[in-house]
Amino acid sequence: MRKHRIYSPELLKLYRISGIVAFLLLSISTGVKFLAPAENLVEIVTNLIILPFVLLFIIFPHRLEFVSVISSIFSILIIFSEPSSPMGIMMLAVCLTSLYVRGYFTRYRRIKNCIAILVFLLLQCSQIRFGFDIFINSIVINLGYAFACTLILFFTSKYVSNLEQQNAEVRKLDLQEFEGLKRRDAEWLFMIQKKIKYESIAIEEKMTVGAVKNRLRIIYSTLDVGDKQGFLNRYADWEICYGDIFSSKKSN
Repeated sequence: MRKHRIYSPELLKLYRISGIVAFLLLSISTGVKFLAPAENLVEIVTNLIILPFVLLFIIFPHRLEFVSVISSIFSILIIFSEPSSPMGIMMLAVCLTSLYVRGYFTRYRRIKNCIAILVFLLLQCSQIRFGFDIFINSIVINLGYAFACTLILFFTSKYVSNLEQQNAEVRKLDLQEFEGLKRRDAEWLFMIQKKIKYESIAIEEKMTVGAVKNRLRIIYSTLDVGDKQGFLNRYADWEICYGDIFSSKKSN
């Protein structure tokens, strides 16, 4: 069984190390800027806002939405202060990519894409305060970078989609192939697919909600999906089974 490597222990460790490095660099940068606070007030405030999110990402490295928050703040700051810099678009692309990976574009994709485009256009319009010439120049440059980033994301998503279609006939998650998982775990995951809440699972199994959550954390970790959102993003339309016993049959 191929695991969802985005949340593998090795990558989670890499995410955490990256977060620690980012936290140290931001802390040092903020400390240096405090030497001349009047001249660096915006950067200091921005860094102080971002640092808690970096810390949260270190603690919960599977929560890639923290990366989205961090990159979106940097993107807004750069686009507002440096209209000709391509880094603002790059950070916006990081924001959208991390949200895409976490599955936030799985539902209502067109609406969310339109919102993303609208936010981008509003940020671009804010640059008119630098003068019409700079505004037009930054629009042309940033649209070019945005178009390139969009093409990269589009072709990557299509490639992944094609791979999933080619493997459609093996869309079965057999929990018997994972050490430590049980038939009951397959039944629980089927309930998660059906958007049944933890509280309802606890009532049916005559367990506490805390016990259910703890067991599901172990299951998510074993499957390398990080958490509930990661599981649904990866296995939302897969058939869950335990050997020859399908969890869906129990529900039917």
